[in-house]
This record gives sequence, C-alpha cells and structure tokens, in this order.
Amino acid sequence: MRIQLLCLLVFFQGITSACDVPVFRYALERWERDLYKVFILHRGDLKEADSKLADEVYAQSIGHGGHANIVTYKVDLNDEKQSSDFYSAYKDLKEIEVGDMPEMVLLYPTSTRVFKAVWNGDFNKANVDELLNSKATAELMKGVLQGYSATFLVMESGNKAKDERAIKEVNEAMELLRNELEMPEGVVQTDGSVTGGKLTPYEAAAIDPSNVLKSGIPLKIDFHMVRMPNNEANNIFRTILSRTFKDESKEPEPKLFAFFGRGRLLGPMVGDEIIVKHLKQLSHYLCGACSCQVKSQNPGIDFLTNLNWGSFIAGSEVVVDKELPPLIGLIDVEDIKEKAEQSKLDEPQEKVTQEEVVADNSTIKTSAFITVLLLFALVIGGSLIIRKK
Repeated sequence: MRIQLLCLLVFFQGITSACDVPVFRYALERWERDLYKVFILHRGDLKEADSKLADEVYAQSIGHGGHANIVTYKVDLNDEKQSSDFYSAYKDLKEIEVGDMPEMVLLYPTSTRVFKAVWNGDFNKANVDELLNSKATAELMKGVLQGYSATFLVMESGNKAKDERAIKEVNEAMELLRNELEMPEGVVQTDGSVTGGKLTPYEAAAIDPSNVLKSGIPLKIDFHMVRMPNNEANNIFRTILSRTFKDESKEPEPKLFAFFGRGRLLGPMVGDEIIVKHLKQLSHYLCGACSCQVKSQNPGIDFLTNLNWGSFIAGSEVVVDKELPPLIGLIDVEDIKEKAEQSKLDEPQEKVTQEEVVADNSTIKTSAFITVLLLFALVIGGSLIIRKK
C-alpha cells in the first residue's frame, strides 16, 4: 500500500468522534456517490441505432431517473460551437480520435479535479453494457449488500507463486480480524437494539443522531474476498483501475483493493505490500467509529456503480424521534430518505436571512468588546494594587 494511504488511515484512527457508526456502514448509508461524466462524441447526426443507445445511457443515469452515478452528454464535433466549447473545457481529450463511428469517453468525477479520460472506446451496446453493468462490479456490490465490512478484490498477476502468497495473507488476515475487531458501542440498529448494550436508543441518538442506522442490511464485522484472474475479461473495469491507480512495478504484481459503502474504493496494495499488518491497519480504519463524516476528507475514490442503493436503505430506520420529542429537529435533518439518490438537493426547510446573520455577528462582536474591556480593567486594577503594596 502506498505510504500516503497508510499515513491517512493511521491519522483517522487517532481521531475521536461522537458518531459511533463504523466507517464502512456510515459510507453505505450516508455518503452520496460522486458523478462520472460520460461523453458520446460523434460527427453529424447519430444513426437511429446509436441514437436509441444514447437514450438508454441517459435513462440509466441518476439525473434521468436511473441509478448509475453518471451524467451523460452528446457532443457533435462537426458543430463548431459544440466542438469549441468541449475542447476548451477538456483540452486533454483532443488526443482521442473520433472518426465516422461515435466514441464514448468516461471522465472522473469533478471532485477529483482530474479532467482526463478514465476510459474511452467505441460507442456500442457491448461497451455500454460492460461499463454500466460490469459483472466484476456486481460481484463487489453483492458483498456490501450481504453486510460485509469490506470486500477485498485481489487482481492476480499471472505469477502463481506471487498470487498464492497474496491470497494466503488475505485469508490469514480475514480470519484474524473476524476474531479481533469489535463493533463500536452505541450504534442503534433497525430492530431497536444498541451495540455494546450499555446505552438505550435515546442515549445513543442524543450523542449523535447519525448513530441510528437507516438500513436493515446486516451489521457485522466480516470480510469477503473476490479473486480476479489475469485474463482478458472485465477489460473496461481493469482499464479504469489501471488509469486511476498507476502501477510503477517493473514486473506484474498482484494488487489488492478494498471495496465498501456504495462503491468506495481504497488501495491498492501491490505485491509484497499485501501482508497481514497492512490489512489490519486498513480494516481498523473501516471498522472503527466514523471519525470524519465528510466523505471528501476520507481516503478513497467512488467507483461507477449502477444500483438503486436507496431502495436498500430508506424506510428501515428506527424512528427514535417519535419517542423522544427533544430530538425531533436533529433526527428530522439526519433521517431524510434517500430516494434513488436524487441529483438535485432538497430545499432546506428553514432559511437564515442576511439580516439575522448580521445581527448575530453584531451581538458576538459587542460581547467580545465588553469582555476585552473587563479584562483590561482587571489588569490595570491589579497593577495599581500591587504598586500600593
């Protein structure tokens, strides 16, 4: 594993937080996915079959009622304005040649600040199906929905000795971690029970409303491994990983990625980095209390997934606020239902006016000024008393 990732994992393990939900579960229930951009580049009008296929891609994107974390654009490069606007925004994409046949280009989410293609290829049904409905991604998502803390994806190198050594380390680590790691205390599960047994649902929610789980997916400390042989299958999946995580190895090496949440990806560990010690550090981060609830401040990148995650989450949470009136405001904010991960944010229920902000700031400034004057008076008074003595 790269040293930067190790340092980040150690850093986050050292931070304390009121939220007791483990990182892997917090990510599943509360971290919205970043959106990839899909550009369909063509010259002139699309043929009827290509136009219908483009409509299918649109329909599968979040913004058009689908569930894939993508936004889709069609760009006619024969149109001077469209071409100029496109290449002025994405200069690096000029190297992609587009002839008579349309080309499909996948770009990273804007949050990564990387504006290069993560994958590009012919715009045809086979590539669309593999990009949006990858069998490899489906296998990884299956582990999440079964309640595993993380799925370890081992991409084999083709060197049997190296691959088997890596697999042995992963199996050993998973067995050790199942017995060693414990669920953080104070998590309110959908059946009303609280992990650790020391707090009531009211007490746990009072510490942080995020302690109330929103999904009936099993909560457990367990791990799952998926092996990907070194062959020609899952080509688009492999290309995305290879372009996202550069491999500087001189020889083919096995690689390990951790998949959790709604497609959050950590890694990779490469070759001799795949050892029990590093897997323990990674797993302690994933299974520890969520010390930093802001996704962008945590390590990892969102992968492209095409699943209605909201259908597995919304509607199962324990409604603690109905029994606990003092917490109604907090619970209402935290328990907004995630219906198919809408791309448009809900309007806030209350708006703070500019006048209120100014008034609050004025009050703060006045209080601070009075406090300073009092301190100054005390210092002068003390000095006079000392001089008299």
